[in-house]
Amino acid sequence: MQELKLGGLMFGIVVLGGSVIADNFDITGVNRQGTNMVVSFPGSSTSYYKVAVSSALNTGSWSVATMEVGANQSMSMTNGVAVNARFYQIRRALLTDSGDEDADGIDDVWELLNSLNPLNAADAAQDGDSDGLSNFQEYDNGSLITNSDSNTNEVPDGWDTY
Repeated sequence: MQELKLGGLMFGIVVLGGSVIADNFDITGVNRQGTNMVVSFPGSSTSYYKVAVSSALNTGSWSVATMEVGANQSMSMTNGVAVNARFYQIRRALLTDSGDEDADGIDDVWELLNSLNPLNAADAAQDGDSDGLSNFQEYDNGSLITNSDSNTNEVPDGWDTY
């Protein structure tokens, strides 16, 4: 883990998963924005990122505050990164090494790509397209959460057999 200290805050950079990512990963900026901390770094479209926070370095009580799929540009992660946390980690993993942070049975990267919250298990039970299938069932079936007739056969996904 690489560490960076800025203004009394400590940032750690952790690479997750079994795959090795060979390029450099540096934090390029840290700023306060209201009640959030904005962490900036170069992104990669083959990775996804987690910001974990803790009030003490050695407690082992790190919690993931936000997650995003990478882009081939400078990235800034803000949502949920509380200013009152003293220690931060940026965790990077390849898109193919996705986990399930909220333990809802849906892959984190799939949740991010489908505008769900990988830190909120409750969204697995929702049915945003009103086709009779929950988001978890749509994930499990390979159907679309934003289209009630994913295979365009004029039968709602909830009535189709997958």
